[in-house]
Order: sequence, then structure tokens, then C-alpha cells
Amino acid sequence: MLRIFKRKDKEEDKQTHEIKQEEEAKKEKEAKKDSAQKLRMGLSKTRTSLKDRISGLLRRKERIDPELLDEMEEILIQSDVGVNT
Repeated sequence: MLRIFKRKDKEEDKQTHEIKQEEEAKKEKEAKKDSAQKLRMGLSKTRTSLKDRISGLLRRKERIDPELLDEMEEILIQSDVGVNT
């Protein structure tokens, strides 16, 4: 009779372990989705900002000169490295 209870305990432990593993896998998957979504949103902001700043620069300048190139370089560096505000 005791063997029956031990088997049930082992089966329950195995089921509990499997459930915990499934829950951990779901949490990891959600964390990866959240990270990927944050990355996409950040890249989208960077892309939009870069596009707007370069478009604005090109609208203000009529021709390419050293000043335009310096401003373009500054925009590209700030987009790549970022600027603390």
C-alpha cells in the first residue's frame, strides 16, 4: 500500500516539475519578445530622428559646402553615439 502512495508522489513531482519548466519557458519567451520590441522601438526613434534632421539640413542648404558636410558629420555621429540630455 505504501508503494502506491510513493508512485503517486513521484508522478505528482514529475508533473509539477514539467509545469514549472513550461512556465519558465513562457517567461523567457515573453522576456525575449519584450527585449526585441524595445529594440525595434528604439531603432525606429533613431531612424525617424536621423531622417528628420538630415532632411531639415538639406532643405536649409542650397549646395554642398564644407559647412554642410560638417553638420552632416555631426548629425551622423550623434545618431551613432547618442547625446546625453
